[in-house]
Amino acid sequence: MAKIESGRWSEMLRRSLGMKGQELVASELSPEVSATWELERDSPEWGFLKGVRFCSVGVYQAESAGAVSNIRVSNPSGSGVLVIVDEIQIATTALAELHLVSAPTINQGALASSKSSGTVDGRWNLQETTAIVTGGNTALTGSWTLWDTITTANAIRIFNHQIIMKPDSSLDVGSTTLNLPIYVTIAWHERAATPLEL
Repeated sequence: MAKIESGRWSEMLRRSLGMKGQELVASELSPEVSATWELERDSPEWGFLKGVRFCSVGVYQAESAGAVSNIRVSNPSGSGVLVIVDEIQIATTALAELHLVSAPTINQGALASSKSSGTVDGRWNLQETTAIVTGGNTALTGSWTLWDTITTANAIRIFNHQIIMKPDSSLDVGSTTLNLPIYVTIAWHERAATPLEL
């Protein structure tokens, strides 16, 4: 930065911060007040250029007598794609215990009913989502419980930590309470996996 520009920048900082008695303050202040240039943003445009598909699905799984309701997201074996779950929202009609269970090494297969999902960027073919979303009234299966929460009637619980699903893995979202429907919304993005990630 030229000396004249540095002097002007310091003068602006002194005025805005009410500082007196110092000439060049820009170099003495923390980097938080320095000018920055954002080279890349997490936007659909950058995602499209990098080959990232932003996807979502909202599903309702009806109750079944004497059974629990759940939704399964699967990344098929040999897909060559990473599925990164960004956010999951779950709600039900009564007090219930909700779970998020992951099976990171063994794909548990599809549940009884197929749920349609799509990309949120219309430039991608809507049928190109790699993740397979299914629903059913079976017990939650998986190796690890990632999240366990209690919800009241019609309250939405949000899990917003990213979960990375390699090929041949699955994620179950559901309730352990019998005879209750669940409402689940899942947002994720997909990108090609590098050899080191598989």
